[in-house]
Amino acid sequence: MREDAASLVKRFEDTFFESIYTMRGWTWNYTHKHPSVVGKWINDLVYERIAPVVLSELRKKNPITDTGHRKHKHHQFLTEEIGIPKLLNHIASLEALSRASNYNWDRFMDMVDIAFPKQHQQLKIYFDDIYDETKKDKYDTIVKDNNDIEINKPSTFNKSLKQALDFNPNKDKK
Repeated sequence: MREDAASLVKRFEDTFFESIYTMRGWTWNYTHKHPSVVGKWINDLVYERIAPVVLSELRKKNPITDTGHRKHKHHQFLTEEIGIPKLLNHIASLEALSRASNYNWDRFMDMVDIAFPKQHQQLKIYFDDIYDETKKDKYDTIVKDNNDIEINKPSTFNKSLKQALDFNPNKDKK
């Protein structure tokens, strides 16, 4: 990391923000003013995952001022030789994952957790076909009837398991 901030150069392209807005169901209007939650997501998705302790070091070098904002953008403290290329590569990877997730935020976050886990993050167990729509009946799903009441529809596996657990060998002898 740099000791001092470099001059400001745009590092987060509009396509990155357009992906986030699309996944959240927001209208993208090519603005440069974003809700504060977008900054939290950038910290989570980019700076916490780009390399260990990067975010904490950036926060030390770029503290919040009396106005409640930071004087510089975090990326201004990354080096041209290593930090900036890694940042741009990471952002491109996030955009690719957003497209691969079909702009579904939950899928996207699951994919990011697999591809770029945070330091000390507890990893989840994933199954290869969990998002495969053709194999959806293997899992419990929530469906809504005409009255919009949630009904738990048992999966094929759970139906088979219930049948096996309910099996009574004495019942067949009668």
